[in-house]
Amino acid sequence: MSELEKVTAVDTTYDASEIQVLEGLEAVRKRPGMYIGSTGERGLHHLVYEIVDNAIDEALAGYCNHIEVKILKNNIIQVTDNGRGIPPEDLENVKTKFYKGSNSVRGSGIGLALVDSIMTALDGTMDLKSTLGRGTVVTLGLPIYKR
Repeated sequence: MSELEKVTAVDTTYDASEIQVLEGLEAVRKRPGMYIGSTGERGLHHLVYEIVDNAIDEALAGYCNHIEVKILKNNIIQVTDNGRGIPPEDLENVKTKFYKGSNSVRGSGIGLALVDSIMTALDGTMDLKSTLGRGTVVTLGLPIYKR
């Protein structure tokens, strides 16, 4: 076998031992780009869109008439709405697992859990404050993206 053949040879053995099964949010933390398209600038924008989409859902359902997106110093994005808010019994669950809240308008219930998991995996932060009947504030501390 020539040197070129040795370097370009492909191992054709592939079986179940080569497959890694990831469950729940572990998959998101290990492979965040699979969920947001990339772990670069475009993917970080997708995380912000996910949060804004939740607020828009509240508005489209008639529960919210004000959405504010602030771009703050140090890569901080803050999304505020005056929707129904997240019930206290749901608030503790929305970041820890795929969870559709009791007053959810639409969707699968994975948005906040995905965003939080991906932010953690990329060394960012997500802070969630919500008051029933007054709305929700989500603050994302985006990791520094270098071009």
